[in-house]
Parts: sequence; structure tokens; C-alpha cells
Amino acid sequence: MGKLIYPYGENKKELMDFARLLRDRGERIIMTGGTFDVERLTPIHIAYLRDCKSLGDALVVNVTNDRRARLRKNGEKSSIVPRPFYTEEVRALYVSALDSTNCVTVHPYVGNPDDPEDIGPTGRLAKLVRPDVLVKGIQSKDDGGWGSGEKRRLEEFLGYKPKFKSIRIEDNTISSTTIFDYRAAVNRGLEVQESNSGLLQARGAN
Repeated sequence: MGKLIYPYGENKKELMDFARLLRDRGERIIMTGGTFDVERLTPIHIAYLRDCKSLGDALVVNVTNDRRARLRKNGEKSSIVPRPFYTEEVRALYVSALDSTNCVTVHPYVGNPDDPEDIGPTGRLAKLVRPDVLVKGIQSKDDGGWGSGEKRRLEEFLGYKPKFKSIRIEDNTISSTTIFDYRAAVNRGLEVQESNSGLLQARGAN
């Protein structure tokens, strides 16, 4: 089970101290990021994060903040609701519950996810944590993983050269998209309301 450090702004020192402790112990730090938009933790997320953890001793995960996640998901078709379905705090809580994670946070940087020159929130978090390995999940056959230009920009931004790894995310199992599509097929015409807890709840329309 990972340490959840949220919100980032109020707990940045705690995150820095935790990262320093890992480095002082000589632990090999692995870092990855993603939206992790789930109704329940899916096999895809569990397998991917376990594969990340297998590359070292400690896994630090950046969960994409709500504003950037909405920009990333803007062009995707959704049968149910605008994505992400869950708030950043809930998504981070889910990820921190996994046995493969050591630390989970939500970096607030939004930027422009469609700009190839943009150093995203995970890269900015890496400057603080200084991981040994940065991992990217490959979600399509056309995705070649880390590009040479992307690695060069990150190395210049970080001021050192981490190792870059890519892990293919298998798409032949249950994903958050298939869960949402199934629910849409069963419950047509859903209305979405935001509860006081900040968790989006779906209920059948009258």
C-alpha cells in the first residue's frame, strides 16, 4: 500500500522528505504517471503498475490532475460521461491502495497535453523525486514509446539522465472504458450529478 501525499501544494515538503529517504537508502526509484480513471481497479492498472514496480525498489506514481485529464480525454468518445469519471483525489486513493505503489501524488501542473514540447506533470514531479527510471505505458500499436526528442527534453529539464522504459499495456482485458461502455449499454440515458464528496455518481434518468 502506497503513501498518499495529497494535496500536493500543502504536502510538498512531505513528498520531498519521502523521496530523499528513498534515495538515502539507496533504493532504485521507479516513476510513472497516468489518469487511472476507474470504477474499480482494473486488471490493466494492476498489471501495469506491478510491471513498473518490478524494475526497482520503490514506485512513485503521479495521478493526472483533473484539469489536465479532462484536456487529454476531450477528444475521446464516451458513452456515459465526460472523462475522467472520478476526481483526482479518489483516483489517487485507489492507486495508493495497491501493493505495488510506494508513493502516490497529484502534481497540479496542467499545461497543454497536445503540445509535444510540453513537460507534463510527471516530468515536473520527476525533477523533485529524481527517479532512476521513468516508465511510459504504451497503449496502441502505433505508440513507439519514448521518442529521442522527448527523452532529450526531459534530460535537459531534469539535469540528469534517468533510464527510460516502456511497458505495453495489454488491451484484451477489462479496462475502465469497457466498464463504462457496458454500464451505458445497460443503463441508457444516464444523468450525472456531482455529490458533496466530489465523487461523480451516475443514476438512471426518469
